[in-house]
Amino acid sequence: MRSFFFLLCLPVVGVFAEDFPTPFNSEKGDPMPAEEVARTMALPEGFRCQVFAAEPEVQQPIAMAWDAKSRLWVAENYTYAENPSRWNTDMRDRIIILEDKDGDGKADGRKVFWDRGSYLTSVETGFGGVWILNAGTLSFIPDKNGDDIPDGEPEVLLDGFNVKTIGHNIVNGLRWGPDGWLYGRHGITDTSAVGAPGTPLEKRTKLNCAIWRFHPVTRKFEVVCHGGTNSWGHDWNAEGELFWINTVIGHLWHGIPGAYYRRMFGSHLNPYVYEIIEQTADHFHWDAGAEKWSDIRTGISNKTKELGGGHAHVGLLIYQGGAWPKEYEGAMLTCNLHGNRINMDRLVREGCGYVGKHDKDFMQAQDKWFRGLDLLTGPDGNVFVSDWSDTGECHDSDGIHRTSGRIYKIVYGTPKAQPAVDLGAMDEAALTAAVTDHATNNWWARMAARVRADRGQMPAEKPLPTLADASSTDGLVRLHLASSMQSRSLDERWPIAMALAQHAEDANDRQQSLMIWYGIEPAVPAAPEKALELISVAKIATVRRLVSRRLAEEIERQPAAVDGLVKLILAKADLREDVLAGLAAGLEGFSSAKKPEAWDALEKAVGGAGQGAEVMRQLSVLFGSGRAVEELIAIIENTDGDANARRNAFASVTRQPKPELMLVIRKLINDKILGTVARSA
Repeated sequence: MRSFFFLLCLPVVGVFAEDFPTPFNSEKGDPMPAEEVARTMALPEGFRCQVFAAEPEVQQPIAMAWDAKSRLWVAENYTYAENPSRWNTDMRDRIIILEDKDGDGKADGRKVFWDRGSYLTSVETGFGGVWILNAGTLSFIPDKNGDDIPDGEPEVLLDGFNVKTIGHNIVNGLRWGPDGWLYGRHGITDTSAVGAPGTPLEKRTKLNCAIWRFHPVTRKFEVVCHGGTNSWGHDWNAEGELFWINTVIGHLWHGIPGAYYRRMFGSHLNPYVYEIIEQTADHFHWDAGAEKWSDIRTGISNKTKELGGGHAHVGLLIYQGGAWPKEYEGAMLTCNLHGNRINMDRLVREGCGYVGKHDKDFMQAQDKWFRGLDLLTGPDGNVFVSDWSDTGECHDSDGIHRTSGRIYKIVYGTPKAQPAVDLGAMDEAALTAAVTDHATNNWWARMAARVRADRGQMPAEKPLPTLADASSTDGLVRLHLASSMQSRSLDERWPIAMALAQHAEDANDRQQSLMIWYGIEPAVPAAPEKALELISVAKIATVRRLVSRRLAEEIERQPAAVDGLVKLILAKADLREDVLAGLAAGLEGFSSAKKPEAWDALEKAVGGAGQGAEVMRQLSVLFGSGRAVEELIAIIENTDGDANARRNAFASVTRQPKPELMLVIRKLINDKILGTVARSA
């Protein structure tokens, strides 16, 4: 009763709030009462859960963000629907502000800031206004005087984010990074072409499953890393390293700038990625070996319950609040959708990066409607968890319950009441003192950085690592150097790649060998003679193999480079296995190719049973009579095969005007890799 009376007594701030569509439920039933959910949550000893806000104060909380006044901003999404398009634009979305004035852990103030949203998935504050992902745009709602009334209509900063066909993989996840950029996420089910309004298509940035960022001052937009399925959570650890959460194919990933990670399906937009980085975690939270990910729709097996509750994860928090026992500092927390719980992993340094180790689940809700979506550390160091509050099929295909929603606060012990403070009202001396006084809670440091950015004091841009870092004994330093190659000119990349590729200790590292490859890839066809030199000095097999493959794919334009490869392995037998593997992969899908100058000499040197003899026999067919059409068709029709090989094979067969090939082409119309070229053939 308190909640309903409280809601009626609050002023409604916003534009034409009285015509806001009445939310309706297509999901039958109701969730467990919020207070009962909080009371029955299973938590480690010393922890307890309390209700910060619940329906009707808050409904459909899809995202949360703090402001400098210690208030919680919540994006309420009512347009998400169970229909095939996933969206009902007869509804509208809104942004509310919740405030805990007396610091007792319960909201005692609520305002509606804006209620004209559609496809609203995210909210963030700063720079005299509010940032939103709404209707396929990144927009800014100005509120210069901070009176919680928009100064005008949203300003569209970026458009082109797909909303019509992408479904629940829609763009989401605004968060300020430690570098002062605004970060976001994008799912796999369709591709967006993003740019400032009016930007022509050819100048837009295309992205599929990815983490991206936007600079609030320069308005530069760029993709940070690629891969995953449908990420709905990311955070930074104490060292400023980015991590993001995912579903189905692995849950925890280290967000290395320029990296290409495993995708649930399809291929990366860059056709020369070749190989991808696997997840950071060394485990799954479901029985990935014995079950299909979709089996969860019929119920959770006992084994999956034991492993963590399921494949779907939403929200990510690396705890750095200082209010919990020390053993929780740096713990990675994420909401497990099917498991009605919060999983906990530990981030451990390993090689050139990290590995995520499974720990005991942090929280288990007894409410089957609990669907945690977001986690944030608060001003007092305790953690706020939003609950979408729904049940049934994990994408809500069976119905949407729009009139429920909760925000819980998980606290340790009995913290003292901490009334709301306004960091924006502090001068620099007071702000510095406040951060010092709360040194163990990164909420204060992060919010102070945001306040300073509002005042024009953006974080200093970090200089790129130097070539000297290639000799560092710290693998993470070498990883950063490899990542930085993609921010340099092609000529500047070669000495870095040469130095990093000589670290034999990184040969089996999950990410380093591929980060070297991603950085040097575009430089390879531009300077094949340097590519040959890199192959000759590299002590990392992956680098030797992939550089060879890239040169092989250029055989029709740069046959001399392949001649150079063959001469190199004629002289250096220890390189043959990797270079031949690269040649074979690069030429898979070709119907025929010009025989390299030294090929006959290499055949004689290898002999019929030497290292690489079988690969050489296959390549000799290619360099001689050529591959049969039937072999090329088999490559094309292998949907699990290498994407580039399938593209090359398709190009080969379409150069042969045979009527029977039209049947093959017609079958490819809806193919994820070849569909576009098949439709235009």
